[in-house]
Amino acid sequence: MSNCLPGTVQTSADGCCKICLEREKGCKTVSTKTFVMHKGCQSYNEVAIPYCEGTCNTFTKYSKAAAAMQHSCSCCRETRSSNRTIDLHCLNGDVVPYTYIHVEECGCGHTDCTSAAALPARRRRSSTLV
Repeated sequence: MSNCLPGTVQTSADGCCKICLEREKGCKTVSTKTFVMHKGCQSYNEVAIPYCEGTCNTFTKYSKAAAAMQHSCSCCRETRSSNRTIDLHCLNGDVVPYTYIHVEECGCGHTDCTSAAALPARRRRSSTLV
């Protein structure tokens, strides 16, 4: 339990165990360095581009009270971001400004769970006349 993200401890669907999101697997900001390229122009240096990665509390379980399946979906996404502008250098010598979204903070955000009806796969029969 000491490695659980606060607020994520739950009882498993079968009621036997306590489960949680582990700290290192939880939604967090991760950064990668890359050259930014746009329309043939490129940043002079590599730019740190943060993004969101990790797991959030998503589950489907039977609800006796509703006599139906209960769905709870949450995805790891940006909770705070800002626009950043950098200069891109072009082969013709031009320097052009380029604005991108810079992720500052990530978190778990609730999203709708949709269930697609299970449709049988249709097979196409082909016949060859000889």
